Amino acid sequence: LTPQVARLARRLNILDVPDARKQHGQATPLLGGTAVFIGLVTALTANGILTAELIAILTAAMVLFVTGVFDDWREVPAGLKLFIQLACAAMVMTAGVVLHVLPDDWGIWGRLGNLLLTVAWIVGITNAMNFFDGMDGLAAGLGAIIAFLLGLVAFQTRQPFLGWFALAVLGGCLGFLPFNLRRNGPALVFLGDAGSTVIGFVLACIAVGVAP
Repeated sequence: LTPQVARLARRLNILDVPDARKQHGQATPLLGGTAVFIGLVTALTANGILTAELIAILTAAMVLFVTGVFDDWREVPAGLKLFIQLACAAMVMTAGVVLHVLPDDWGIWGRLGNLLLTVAWIVGITNAMNFFDGMDGLAAGLGAIIAFLLGLVAFQTRQPFLGWFALAVLGGCLGFLPFNLRRNGPALVFLGDAGSTVIGFVLACIAVGVAP
């Protein structure tokens, strides 16, 4: 799907135009994250195992994806993006995706602390992956490595569903990389915010589930 979404981005003029802060020399299509997202969703829904947590994560990821597409097309204010990320974090937390770092015998303070840590983790990793998307292959490559390691830990700890979830992310990233990290030429397409934020968000949620 990556070449198709690159052509669509050119047709819609959703391009990353060179300027003094950027190193690429020609306008490059964004929306590469569209192919990654479609591949991820297709792989997961094809299995037909739709738990409450999975539905919440995919729904929140869809919201972030749409926001990212708008941001790639017409810049979305940073405050609004942060609000949407917080809402997406709250969405998955209500489905049970919550860190359990502080002990339960701390009562309300322990539960509140775990909620705050989960929000900080999910929003922080989502934006960190977005910040990494400044060099060819960096965000998708890092996402692939993290997804592989999370999948490995998930299978070792007998959490196969999370393992296959992580491998779906790995497959999406690997399918995108040949068009972004090229040996003999510039990138043909960039992830864009629609891709980097979704990869970071989904990996953060998987890590919460894998954590003991």
